[in-house]
Amino acid sequence: ECTPSELRRAVHPITAIQMEWSLQSRYLEADATARELGVGIVAYSPMCRGFFGAIDAFDKLEDNDRTLQPRIVGPSKAKVARFFNLAKAKSVTPAQLTLG
Repeated sequence: ECTPSELRRAVHPITAIQMEWSLQSRYLEADATARELGVGIVAYSPMCRGFFGAIDAFDKLEDNDRTLQPRIVGPSKAKVARFFNLAKAKSVTPAQLTLG
Protein backbone atom coordinates (compact mmCIF):
# COMPACT_ATOMS: atom_id res chain seq x y z
CA GLU A 1 0.00 0.00 0.00
CA CYS A 2 1.07 3.56 -0.56
CA THR A 3 -0.34 7.04 -0.34
CA PRO A 4 -1.13 9.06 -3.47
CA SER A 5 1.87 11.32 -2.80
CA GLU A 6 4.19 8.31 -2.42
CA LEU A 7 2.90 6.93 -5.71
CA ARG A 8 3.58 10.25 -7.44
CA ARG A 9 7.12 10.42 -5.99
CA ALA A 10 8.10 6.87 -7.04
CA VAL A 11 11.64 6.75 -8.41
CA HIS A 12 10.97 3.75 -10.65
CA PRO A 13 7.92 3.12 -12.83
CA ILE A 14 5.15 1.42 -10.87
CA THR A 15 3.06 -1.18 -12.70
CA ALA A 16 0.65 -2.10 -9.91
CA ILE A 17 0.00 -1.53 -6.23
CA GLN A 18 -1.79 -3.77 -3.76
CA MET A 19 -4.50 -2.12 -1.66
CA GLU A 20 -7.20 -3.33 0.69
CA TRP A 21 -10.59 -3.12 -1.02
CA SER A 22 -13.81 -4.50 0.41
CA LEU A 23 -17.36 -3.48 1.20
CA GLN A 24 -15.98 -1.77 4.31
CA SER A 25 -12.88 -0.22 2.69
CA ARG A 26 -14.04 1.83 -0.28
CA TYR A 27 -11.63 4.75 0.01
CA LEU A 28 -9.69 3.37 -2.94
CA GLU A 29 -12.49 4.44 -5.27
CA ALA A 30 -12.28 8.07 -4.14
CA ASP A 31 -8.64 8.52 -5.14
CA ALA A 32 -7.94 8.63 -8.87
CA THR A 33 -4.14 8.87 -8.60
CA ALA A 34 -3.46 5.29 -9.71
CA ARG A 35 -5.83 5.66 -12.66
CA GLU A 36 -4.27 8.99 -13.61
CA LEU A 37 -0.77 7.48 -13.57
CA GLY A 38 -1.81 4.27 -15.33
CA VAL A 39 -1.00 2.11 -12.31
CA GLY A 40 -3.00 -1.08 -11.85
CA ILE A 41 -4.54 -1.98 -8.51
CA VAL A 42 -4.48 -5.48 -7.05
CA ALA A 43 -7.14 -5.68 -4.36
CA TYR A 44 -6.72 -7.74 -1.21
CA SER A 45 -9.08 -8.68 1.62
CA PRO A 46 -12.37 -8.43 -0.30
CA MET A 47 -14.04 -10.31 2.57
CA CYS A 48 -13.02 -7.58 5.05
CA ARG A 49 -10.49 -9.79 6.82
CA GLY A 50 -13.05 -12.56 7.20
CA PHE A 51 -15.91 -10.58 8.70
CA PHE A 52 -18.11 -11.16 5.66
CA GLY A 53 -17.51 -14.87 6.00
CA ALA A 54 -18.88 -15.46 9.51
CA ILE A 55 -21.49 -13.30 11.23
CA ASP A 56 -20.56 -14.72 14.62
CA ALA A 57 -16.95 -13.59 14.19
CA PHE A 58 -17.73 -10.53 16.32
CA ASP A 59 -18.92 -12.68 19.18
CA LYS A 60 -15.88 -14.96 19.11
CA LEU A 61 -13.33 -12.16 19.55
CA GLU A 62 -12.01 -11.04 22.91
CA ASP A 63 -12.59 -7.38 23.80
CA ASN A 64 -8.89 -6.61 23.44
CA ASP A 65 -8.40 -8.56 20.20
CA ARG A 66 -6.27 -6.63 17.70
CA THR A 67 -8.55 -7.59 14.85
CA LEU A 68 -11.36 -5.48 16.31
CA GLN A 69 -11.13 -2.28 14.32
CA PRO A 70 -13.36 0.77 14.77
CA ARG A 71 -14.52 0.62 11.14
CA ILE A 72 -15.85 -2.90 11.69
CA VAL A 73 -17.41 -2.88 15.14
CA GLY A 74 -20.21 -0.77 16.57
CA PRO A 75 -22.50 0.59 13.85
CA SER A 76 -20.84 -1.66 11.29
CA LYS A 77 -21.94 -4.75 13.17
CA ALA A 78 -25.59 -3.92 12.43
CA LYS A 79 -24.75 -3.30 8.77
CA VAL A 80 -23.02 -6.67 8.53
CA ALA A 81 -26.07 -8.34 10.09
CA ARG A 82 -28.33 -6.69 7.47
CA PHE A 83 -25.90 -7.82 4.78
CA PHE A 84 -26.15 -11.42 6.02
CA ASN A 85 -29.95 -11.17 5.98
CA LEU A 86 -29.80 -9.89 2.38
CA ALA A 87 -27.61 -12.83 1.38
CA LYS A 88 -30.07 -15.23 3.00
CA ALA A 89 -32.99 -13.58 1.16
CA LYS A 90 -31.14 -14.04 -2.13
CA SER A 91 -30.29 -17.67 -1.28
CA VAL A 92 -26.56 -17.08 -1.56
CA THR A 93 -23.77 -17.14 0.97
CA PRO A 94 -22.44 -13.84 2.32
CA ALA A 95 -19.16 -14.63 0.56
CA GLN A 96 -20.95 -15.01 -2.78
CA LEU A 97 -22.78 -11.72 -2.28
CA THR A 98 -19.54 -9.98 -1.29
CA LEU A 99 -17.64 -11.16 -4.33
CA GLY A 100 -20.53 -11.26 -6.79
